Amino acid sequence: MSDSLSESVPLKAIPKSERFYFLDHLRGAVIFWVILHHVAIGYGILASKWWYVADTQRNSIFDWFVCANDIFMMPVMFFVAGYFGLLSLNRHSVSHFWKSKLLRIVLPWIGGVLLLAPLFRYMTFFSRPPAPPFFQFWPNMFFQPQIFDQSHFWFLGLLAWFYLFLTILCYCRPSLLQPHSEPVRPSLFLFFSLCVFCAITIFGAMMVTSRDAWINNLYIVAFQPSRLLEYAAYFACGCFAWRCRWFYSAGGYIPHFQFWLSAAVVTLMAFLAYRVSIPVFSTPATKAIYALLHSFFCLSMFFFLMSAFQRFFNRPASPVITQWCNNSYQIYFIHQLIVLPLAYLVQPFLIASLIKFIAVAGCSVLLSYLLALLLNSFLKLLTSKQT
Repeated sequence: MSDSLSESVPLKAIPKSERFYFLDHLRGAVIFWVILHHVAIGYGILASKWWYVADTQRNSIFDWFVCANDIFMMPVMFFVAGYFGLLSLNRHSVSHFWKSKLLRIVLPWIGGVLLLAPLFRYMTFFSRPPAPPFFQFWPNMFFQPQIFDQSHFWFLGLLAWFYLFLTILCYCRPSLLQPHSEPVRPSLFLFFSLCVFCAITIFGAMMVTSRDAWINNLYIVAFQPSRLLEYAAYFACGCFAWRCRWFYSAGGYIPHFQFWLSAAVVTLMAFLAYRVSIPVFSTPATKAIYALLHSFFCLSMFFFLMSAFQRFFNRPASPVITQWCNNSYQIYFIHQLIVLPLAYLVQPFLIASLIKFIAVAGCSVLLSYLLALLLNSFLKLLTSKQT
């Protein structure tokens, strides 16, 4: 492997088990970034068209902030899910695996879509009066194809489908459950293939629908056509990384920090510059260039984050950060219950959008964290009483 992409680590005996603290911390950091992302959307110029609560004070800087971090956040989440998903299938039976996923993924997804997503979608009307009564909106309007919205719970639904396909694939090819006996570092062809595949799928989707279009009216799954196969590719890459024992301290793949940092900075600048100069992608050429820049930036930022967190955060953290990471799933699930009401409460105040953003984001992070701890304690108490 080229030294420009991989830091050299001597091959040693592979440990039977190794805790990847950096993946836990990276997942926690992405959830933190998701909260900032969802707060920032409400203060962008484009928010007035579709976001649940669009503030009266808006600035285009938030549109660029959202535009940039929207590219890489979910690929990271799907990669980590694939990495630990295949590991879990290797360690447990299919029944045990799916019992866990039903309780942790499927049931929360269904409950979130049926009980919480209507509240979030209703905020679109409530924050732009006049709005119908909620109990009229929920049964009569929410499930109409043009209004139905899974909110951020779409991730859980799509992840459940990915896990189902992974289970079927492992049943047909049991050898996929066996990792390599020694770490295998990725080749240049892997990076090239992942980048080109994602660019082609994004371009293909943009030729038949808009870049930001969503398919919500299937009800059993929600996704963006331009991102679906990209997410599947990063999920598969996570499975591949586990089989190849990436990130192991004894001979595993360690992305080269300086290289991927430079690549992330260059591709970010190129991506944003193109978005500014070509705001509407109306021709095949403009769509193709966008797809390539999107894919290159996503790949670069993804491996930069992997290298940075493995380099600096692959160790036990403080109790607060550890609790945040351990409860990141719960925080992701409930955070919109905090973000949207806070955004609505500060909406009437004629103060700078940056001040509102800082206030709402800070309170949302803190309250989501505290509520997740409370929810986790309640679930533990409920489980202990049942046993």
